[in-house]
Amino acid sequence: MAPREVYLKNIEEALAFLVSKVAISGRMNLLDDHVLSEPFFARFLNELYGWNLVTSNDNVANTVAVDLIDKSQKLSVQVTTNTRKEKIQNTLNKAKDHLKGYHVQFVFITTDARNLSRMDFTIPEDISFVPSDDIIDTSQLMITCQSIDVASLLRLQNLCKEEVLPIQEIPVQSSELVKVLRAVSKIRIDYSNELRVPRSFKIQDKIDFNCLRPIQAQTIDELASYNPRLDTTYETFAQDGVSPGIIFQKLSAIYQNQTLRHTDDNAPLIFLKMVEELMNYVVDKFHLDSEMSPEKIEYCCRIILVDAFIRCKIFVDPEGYHYDTTNRHQA
Repeated sequence: MAPREVYLKNIEEALAFLVSKVAISGRMNLLDDHVLSEPFFARFLNELYGWNLVTSNDNVANTVAVDLIDKSQKLSVQVTTNTRKEKIQNTLNKAKDHLKGYHVQFVFITTDARNLSRMDFTIPEDISFVPSDDIIDTSQLMITCQSIDVASLLRLQNLCKEEVLPIQEIPVQSSELVKVLRAVSKIRIDYSNELRVPRSFKIQDKIDFNCLRPIQAQTIDELASYNPRLDTTYETFAQDGVSPGIIFQKLSAIYQNQTLRHTDDNAPLIFLKMVEELMNYVVDKFHLDSEMSPEKIEYCCRIILVDAFIRCKIFVDPEGYHYDTTNRHQA
């Protein structure tokens, strides 16, 4: 499974477990699970929405049944399993005296509270509350999770593992490009005169043909040194039964995507946008933040694209110029 799919599945299972556990405890009049879930939801909502909620234990909070509060944003959240309309209305009525100027929200530990969002409520002055937006169930939390970045999903999954239940680890299937990027990150180049040995083809012709001189000195010339080392990487792929053509097809697709979407851009801009798309692709396919800085990911992506340029996998080749160091690997 891809990382996004794994993290979403684990978060969903944790929330479903919590809903079931709290419901059973409630029927047995055991409220410990409900109370203990409040710190979890404070951390979960803070990560998901960028809030600064803390648990509320002061007398005022207890009076108006506020479980979580963000004083900096004037936001109060009640975490509950009680899905009756009266529960919401009573909280709103109490809030008018103690939470003036606050935005009031409800998080229901249940999979479906949509019926409440369609009901009419008497909303006191100076209190902000929109039922369609401010009544949240665990299903809505999962819908929101689907739109956030992979790094945030990983943090939410780890939070669920810490506070809700042990999550069975599901193997994350990395992309071939991520494997190449990792291999590139370990390459060490000894910068010396021997790296400037002329190649057996005129790479300058291709640079000039594509009008890439603006990025030649600091990008193509500098990173072309990695090309021979990547030969070894792709040889290893071929020996393991994986055709490097899979990787080059993806790089070609990125090139085609950028040239079709940005027909008015010059070649250097197309290259830079390819770097950005490749970075987004590898980060989305595998969580790399903990092992590589954004700068290193960008550097490695530039190396891979310069290498693909030299191998004639991206950009237009001048007439009669068909050099490819990987033909021997293609199926």
